[in-house]
Amino acid sequence: MSQEADPPTLEVSGTGEVSVPSDRARVSFAVETEGTTAGQAAQANADAMDAAIAALRATRAEGIVVETHGYGLHPQYSNRSEPNQAPRIVGYRAVNTITVTTTDVDAVGGLIDAATGAGVNRVASLQFDASDTEAARQEALAEAVRRARGEAEAIAGALGVPLGKVLRVHGGAHNPPRPPVPYAARGVMMEAAATPTEAGAQT
Repeated sequence: MSQEADPPTLEVSGTGEVSVPSDRARVSFAVETEGTTAGQAAQANADAMDAAIAALRATRAEGIVVETHGYGLHPQYSNRSEPNQAPRIVGYRAVNTITVTTTDVDAVGGLIDAATGAGVNRVASLQFDASDTEAARQEALAEAVRRARGEAEAIAGALGVPLGKVLRVHGGAHNPPRPPVPYAARGVMMEAAATPTEAGAQT
C-alpha cells in the first residue's frame, strides 16, 4: 500500500502595526522625609503627602485617580561604628509613594508642577497608554495576514506554481505595554515654565 507524500508547502510570515493615540497617563510620585524619631518622620511625610494630594486634586484634571503605591519607614544608622557595638540609629526616613492616573493627558505637566510645588520630592516614573486598543489589534492582525498572503503570492508567482488552500496558521496580536519612562525629578525646584510632556501613541 503506497503512502501519499506530503504536499509541497510554502511558509511565510507577515506583520502589521497600528498606532493608537494615548488617552491615559500614570505618574508615580514619592515624598521622602526624615526625622530624629519615627513619629517625626512619619508626621512630616503625612503632612507633605496630604498637601501634594490636595494640590493634585485642585488641578481638576479629568478622570484623576490617586492610589497609594507603597509606604516605608526605615531607621537611619550612623556611619561611625564603635568596636563591639551595634550600629546606632540616628534618625528615621519615611517614604510614601502614590500613583496618579488621569485621562487628561494634556494635564500631566500641570500635575507634575502641582505635586512638586506642594512637597513631592521625587517623580519616579511617567507612562502614557491607550485604554481601548481592541479595534487596532484586529486591524493589525488583518494587515499581517494581507502581507503574509502577498508574500506567498509573490513567491508562488516567481516559481510558476499556483497557491493551494491554507494548511496552517500561527499567529496572534498583543498589545505591547509601554514601559514607564524614568523621570528623574528629585529635590525639584519649581520654575516659571510648565513641565512639558508629550503623550505620543501606542503601537
